[in-house]
Amino acid sequence: MKRSYFFFILSQIILDMAFSLAAFYIAYELTLLAPHRGLNAFDTYLPEISIFLFVIFIVFTASHLYRHQRSSAMLDEIYNVVKALTLAMLLTIAIITFF
Repeated sequence: MKRSYFFFILSQIILDMAFSLAAFYIAYELTLLAPHRGLNAFDTYLPEISIFLFVIFIVFTASHLYRHQRSSAMLDEIYNVVKALTLAMLLTIAIITFF
């Protein structure tokens, strides 16, 4: 494996995790704007978020989203990402429900 390919894949994984965490934080901050919402501190949601990030990593890896595909169309890639995210959310809900 080429060194540049390794860093490309590593940067994809890091950016996926960072943007997912940022999405959770932005959603948390937006819910604080709603009146009469009693929310816990953001730190209390970190176990669920870490489970979700782990499941995203596993599902994206199993779905081969961390491979460089030169001939795939943009619409196919969007479909694969949406499919993998849907599966990751369902798995996360199932894991959190049972544990």
